[in-house]
Amino acid sequence: MPAHPGTIAVIGTPGEEMGGAGKIRLAEAGVFDGVDAAVMFHPGDRSLTGRPGLAAAHLRVAFAGTSAHAALSPWSGRSALAGAQLFLNALDTMRQFVPPSARLHGIISDGGQAPNVVPAHAAVDLYVRDGTAASVEELVERVRAAAAGAALATGTAAEVTETGPLYAERRDNTVLAERFAAAVRALGVDIAPGDPRGPAGSSDIGNLSQPLPVIHPYIQIAEVGTPGHSDALREAAATAFAHDRTQVAAAGLAWVVTGLLTDPGLLAAARAEFTTVSTGGTD
Repeated sequence: MPAHPGTIAVIGTPGEEMGGAGKIRLAEAGVFDGVDAAVMFHPGDRSLTGRPGLAAAHLRVAFAGTSAHAALSPWSGRSALAGAQLFLNALDTMRQFVPPSARLHGIISDGGQAPNVVPAHAAVDLYVRDGTAASVEELVERVRAAAAGAALATGTAAEVTETGPLYAERRDNTVLAERFAAAVRALGVDIAPGDPRGPAGSSDIGNLSQPLPVIHPYIQIAEVGTPGHSDALREAAATAFAHDRTQVAAAGLAWVVTGLLTDPGLLAAARAEFTTVSTGGTD
């Protein structure tokens, strides 16, 4: 086989979800400089050429109050936990007035240390998601206002910080996704196009998809209906079926990468689609 110019890089990017942002941090360090396209796959309960990925902000809302004995002198205290509770109630009220694509969800990560002490510190960890990074940033401002209101009502102080970088929405390149689909179908795995209106999570692959063409297909390793990131999916990942499907997915990605090196038309078509989508044009 004749030699072809180009370099294939296998780049480990840990922490793609939950705010770890491995791809974002590596991109900021220049690891993806000069890269023409990036490919990866995700295991799941069905095989899809791609699916939407929501933009996401990772936030911590910390409340500071005044400690006091909850029985002897509660009037001397100001409960940070009360601030956190009121803030979560404010988020519940907001849900009726945000776009249907938005997701606001969180947990109380610090609720105090003892029942007989008015908590001086409390915190809520939450994600704010929507279809675009711009929409998420607008929602974050409303979340900040809700935190300030809850603090004012409870005599506490609220501080909103980011626990990880903002994840951008995902843009799958259909030219490369179709090349992947053809490869895995040839290996006996049926794969369907993803529903752009279907449910979605978030990943730092979205940030890479803004400056360069990427694909993020899904390959079935578990029964349909198996929840993602669950004990059941973890157990499925240890089966021979999952290992076989992982080899199929790896072969499909290799076929895409080989095509990018050997077929100038493939890269040109992927770039053309990427540029058209970036400028808001149509074919």
